[in-house]
Amino acid sequence: MNQRLPYLQQKTLKLTVSPGVYLMKDKHNDIIYIGKAKNLKNRVTSYFRNNPDHTPKVAKMVENVFDYDFIVTDSEYEALLLECSLIKQHKPKYNILLKDDKGYHYIKISNDAFPRITAEKQSDKNGTYLGPYMSSFVATQTVREVNKLFKLPTCKIKFSEKPHKMRPCLNFHINQCIGVCNGNISCEEYNNIIEQAVEYIKNGSESSIKSLQFQMEQAAEKLDFERAARIRDRIRAISKSNETQKILDLNMVNCDIVASAKSPNGSCISVLMYRDNKLYDKTSFYFSMNEYEENLIESFVLQYYLNKSNCPKNIYFDSEFSDSEIVNKALNEQFGCNIRFYFPKKGNMLKYVMLAKKNAEEYLSIKNNRTGKEIEALDELGEILGLKKPPMYIAVTFLKLQTGNLILFFSIHLIIRGF
Repeated sequence: MNQRLPYLQQKTLKLTVSPGVYLMKDKHNDIIYIGKAKNLKNRVTSYFRNNPDHTPKVAKMVENVFDYDFIVTDSEYEALLLECSLIKQHKPKYNILLKDDKGYHYIKISNDAFPRITAEKQSDKNGTYLGPYMSSFVATQTVREVNKLFKLPTCKIKFSEKPHKMRPCLNFHINQCIGVCNGNISCEEYNNIIEQAVEYIKNGSESSIKSLQFQMEQAAEKLDFERAARIRDRIRAISKSNETQKILDLNMVNCDIVASAKSPNGSCISVLMYRDNKLYDKTSFYFSMNEYEENLIESFVLQYYLNKSNCPKNIYFDSEFSDSEIVNKALNEQFGCNIRFYFPKKGNMLKYVMLAKKNAEEYLSIKNNRTGKEIEALDELGEILGLKKPPMYIAVTFLKLQTGNLILFFSIHLIIRGF
């Protein structure tokens, strides 16, 4: 228990009821936590009650509070902006949600005579790189998609400028590879295909199809019908891919989709980033119970976007959160444009929100050693029952009573640990 609690309680009695920002400090006078409040007195008082119901993170922070300072503002919105500015400046121990401990991922185009397109964890000087991507998911899926669409070789054979004709592998026979090993593709034509593939990754299918149609018409005019047929097949493959896949060429404007998943041990927030009508990147953040905050989404959105140089004009969320209007206003002022928040409950966008939520559930399941379906079920049950956090698990007890016929009764107990 904090020995300074009586002093802090007495100090708080005199605090103003105006909006503002409070700065918690330790015995070394270092700022350890910064928060905003509509009513400074009510908010700060909640930390120093005799029998508080704090999360583990807040309880740990309160134990280390030696004193606090505050800054009064004219409105809650001003308090929000000041809070963001001070957090960025001081980086308090108990405010930092987003720890950058992730590696970056790249799409590599090798320097070989017949270049390969691969997903890589690190970059070096041996090749051309696209990225970085925060997630291996998008890099890996994009490479897999583009290699399939353009029928690029994925085998381990290294081809020279004048490859020797050899026996084609199974991929060629099932029409999954253009067959460089068969000797039918020149180095020049192959590199032209690589350029088309890179353009497809950068700009999506609409630009690629226009370019390919022009090349197909040129080949036909030169009576090179074999090459024209290969380009035609490539156009068909790209068009067909657009109807089913969710990685490239979605009918989407530039936007982010933010969704969360909760468990008794922590929470996860996933962000799917769509740029130029395709899924550009994905990132996920895990927050343990010790890092949990009451307004986790609000704190996440502020720290995540206000530290960036730009922001998409449309952001979709899986559920509404407190002070969303004020947070929205802060982003608009920061980036000087009309950024809109959406909370879809039905329609086309709901399926993309659910995709983001599924990513959050799967990431959380790895951290919690549970399956994604278990995380989803417990999360939904917690929401239905109005619990602050999902239950740890469900225990079912069966009771049998005999009154002529056998009657089976059962009771369900929700085991909620740590709340």
